[in-house]
Amino acid sequence: MTVEQWQRDSADTADPITRLVNAFRKLPGVGERTATRLAFFVLNEPEEVSRELADALVDVKERVGLCEECCNLTNHSRCAICSDPRRDSSLICVVERTQDLRAIERTGDYRGRYHVLHGLISPLDGVGPDDIYVRKLVTRLQNCSADLEVQQLQKPSADLEVQQLQKPSADVEVQQLQKPSADVEVQQLQKPSADLDVPRLPVEEVIVATSPSVDGEATALYLQRLLDPIGIRVSRIASGVPIGGDLEYTDRVTLARALEQRREM
Repeated sequence: MTVEQWQRDSADTADPITRLVNAFRKLPGVGERTATRLAFFVLNEPEEVSRELADALVDVKERVGLCEECCNLTNHSRCAICSDPRRDSSLICVVERTQDLRAIERTGDYRGRYHVLHGLISPLDGVGPDDIYVRKLVTRLQNCSADLEVQQLQKPSADLEVQQLQKPSADVEVQQLQKPSADVEVQQLQKPSADLDVPRLPVEEVIVATSPSVDGEATALYLQRLLDPIGIRVSRIASGVPIGGDLEYTDRVTLARALEQRREM
C-alpha cells in the first residue's frame, strides 16, 4: 500500500470533523487552524446554514460555465457584460482571470467589454497559446470584422437606386416639395430601435491588462504580434508607483517603468 492510498483510506475512516477540517485545508490560504475554526463554526451553526453552503457549492459546479463570447464565468450562454447593449463593443480588455475582470469592474470607469484568457503564456511551465483562450480572441475579432462587412453589403443602396430609376423624377420633386420636412424627422424618430441596434461596431482597440510579470509581459507581447496584422490597435495598461507608495522602497524596474510611461499633467 502506497502512502497516498493510506492517507486516502485514513481520511475515509476518519471522524466527520476531521474530514471537514481536511476538506477546508484544501482551500487556498487556509491552514490547519483556520480550517479547524471553520469546521467548528459550521458544526455549531443551525443545519440550514450547512445545507445552504452545500447547495451553493454543488450549484456553482453544475451551473457555472464559460461565456460563449468572452469566456467569462457565467450561468448563461452569454454573460451580463456581453449581453448589455450599453457596453462599448469597439473596446475589448484582455485579462488573465475572472478575478481580474471583477477588479476592473469595481473601478466603475471602464465601459468596454472583456476577454478572459484563463491563464498566461509560460514557456517554462509548458503553457503555450493553445492552452489558453488566445485563438478564441482572434476568432472573435475576425467574426466582428466579418459581421461588419456583411452589414455594409446588406445596405439597401441598390434597391434605392432601382426605385429612383423606376420613379419619375418629376413626381419625386413634387412629392419632396409637398412633404413637410417635419414628417421626415418624425419618421426617422419612429424607426424601430432594432434597426438601430443591427450594426455592430468594429473592434478598434484591444487593451492587454495582464499582470506585469514575466508571463504577463510575454503574453502581452505575443498578443501584440498576433493582432498587429489584423489592423487593430493594441495597448497595454500602465504600471508604476502605486498611490500612497514611497519612492524609496520602490524597485528599480517599477520606477523605470513609471518614468517611461509618464504623462503630461
